[in-house]
Amino acid sequence: MLIPFAMAFQEHAIANESAVVTFNVTKSRSFSTESFSFKVFKLFCYSLVFVLGVLGNVLVFRMVMKRRKLRTVSNLFICNLAAADIAVLTVNLPFRLAYQENSYIWPFGAVLCKTIPTLAYVFITASSMTLVLMTIDQYRAIVKPLGRRFTVKTTKFAIMLIWTFSVLIALPFNFALRVVKRRDSQPVCTDTWPSDKFEQFYFLSLFVVQFVIPMTIIVCCYTLICGHLNSKTRLDHLTCTSTRQRSDRNKKVIKMLVVIAAVYALFTLPYHVTWLLSVFGYPNSVAKKLCVLLVIATSAAHPIIYGTLNQEFNKGFKAFFRCLRQKENDEYRLDSTIATRRLVGTTTRTDHVKWRDIHKRKQTEEDEEVEKQLVTCV
Repeated sequence: MLIPFAMAFQEHAIANESAVVTFNVTKSRSFSTESFSFKVFKLFCYSLVFVLGVLGNVLVFRMVMKRRKLRTVSNLFICNLAAADIAVLTVNLPFRLAYQENSYIWPFGAVLCKTIPTLAYVFITASSMTLVLMTIDQYRAIVKPLGRRFTVKTTKFAIMLIWTFSVLIALPFNFALRVVKRRDSQPVCTDTWPSDKFEQFYFLSLFVVQFVIPMTIIVCCYTLICGHLNSKTRLDHLTCTSTRQRSDRNKKVIKMLVVIAAVYALFTLPYHVTWLLSVFGYPNSVAKKLCVLLVIATSAAHPIIYGTLNQEFNKGFKAFFRCLRQKENDEYRLDSTIATRRLVGTTTRTDHVKWRDIHKRKQTEEDEEVEKQLVTCV
């Protein structure tokens, strides 16, 4: 349904391209000069988000996926969210920043012009759909514990559907993207549409699919979950200890997921609003750049939320960094010992190999300890 629609749109767009290229380039881009202080602030924030986001999400992905018994439904959804976050930080962020710093002159060619901006919408949609399925899974686990739940197999299939749907929803934007010449003959990567109404309809639809529908489902599910948990709290004093512990554990998980959803809503809503204002003829270059930074910052915020609100992830992060510090200390002691032995003429090749083997065995044991400390989220 969507593909024929997009193909028809592309034919119409090519026929009308000469009439809309100049308008869209001047409308969708504001080439205002940034102040030095704003540029320093922006580059610092992008660098911080990149380092924290990539390191945190790679660590989350590694801890969950390395051990088979940790590949539960909830953890698979978290891994999918981490994968989308890593993709945003490593694919979208560098090109977007380079484009901004190059005065919106696009030097990367037509193929990347169609690919990179499209992937940004794919990743945003995938993140929002993943949050929806995580919420539905928690709703079924707590409110409908006897009903059908996601299995690992159905979860993997659902993740495939998420990415397929995310690609399809971004296709019209992909067909609209092209490299055109500005009035100063510099290449610009921009979207050209058959008409303003067409463009406005698409981005309004995108706002509904990426934000309105997901947040409506999330709010409704968490409202029902909170009501159910509050009603059970009054009965927990009369039940066994294991039931109370399970209820407390569910509340902690829900708290973490609510914070993730709230951060997503607060960080992405300004982006959607500023983009819609731009589409409807009210662009603001500085506001758009700040809102883009907020959207990308959600990718760095997720592992921080895991480590702060989930005790098991917190233990896993601490154990990982403790192992790094221990590894540095061991290497320092190893090098110091070898240097000392060389001074007294007692170092042999056998001694060196022996010390290296001891260090490797110790590091392997510490890695296994990190994996043991990471348990499932639910």
